[in-house]
Amino acid sequence: MAETAYMGGSCFHGDRILGSAVVRELDITEFRGIRRLAKPLELSSFNVLIGRNNVGKTAVLEALYMLTMPLPHTIPPPYGRGVVDFIAEKHGGSAAREQGRKWSLLVYGYAGTAVLKYRLGVKAKTSIPTKIGSCAEAALGFKEVSIESIQVEISSERDLLRVLADGVELESSSYESFLASMGADLKRSPIALYVPNDSSAYAQISSYVMRDDVFSWIEKEGAHRRAVQDIIAPAVYDKFTEVTIRRNELCVRKEVSEEIGPLYIGVGSLGEGVKRVLLIYMLVEYLKPKLLL
Repeated sequence: MAETAYMGGSCFHGDRILGSAVVRELDITEFRGIRRLAKPLELSSFNVLIGRNNVGKTAVLEALYMLTMPLPHTIPPPYGRGVVDFIAEKHGGSAAREQGRKWSLLVYGYAGTAVLKYRLGVKAKTSIPTKIGSCAEAALGFKEVSIESIQVEISSERDLLRVLADGVELESSSYESFLASMGADLKRSPIALYVPNDSSAYAQISSYVMRDDVFSWIEKEGAHRRAVQDIIAPAVYDKFTEVTIRRNELCVRKEVSEEIGPLYIGVGSLGEGVKRVLLIYMLVEYLKPKLLL
């Protein structure tokens, strides 16, 4: 079995395929099903994880997804929930989150402290609070610092998550500043998009893509036509031209004779694989994540 991690621009559009890996090295201790790595994983712009079931491939992808926003204050698209909640629900259900067990679900053996270490492959910076002056009533200002590594610590015993940049703990605002320095925007363009292989995730992606504001952008930029040209057209004889929405359903337009006029076929009728790839294509075109997992 294999899992894939792409770290660059959009992997679908040729003029954006090149780019430095966001994370050059990942080290994992006590996270999910991974007790520890024999050595840190060295990553490039395109990575394929191959191995038996239950050896931690999904946990590696989830660890990379944590970089999007591990702190709970902001919810990145498209799933409508925080990164920690999203991962915890995949492994313990919403009931575990409501009972306050989400931290333990992310820790190996459900007890202790998980540590994720990321060595960055791109230049990043942030602003951190600092006192201006030496007296007790010194004003609070900010200073800009460069960042080479990020560390996330999850404690099941203290129900606590901490984020450190080169050893300095970051608050939510400083972490958002770090993300912005790499061209990420939590509300519009998160640093990572994780697409687990389950139907509920694709249902949420479908709902997001079909939102008026999202699909209007997709149509304006022509991504609804490129998706068909790049994915469907090379594989089938029939002439399909674009993805569209008809009667609250995602469809593809099929050109037939002038007497009949165009037909609109639900993307689900083309097969689950085609439907999923079309959804991911349009979502990636819209969000433009730096990491596609």
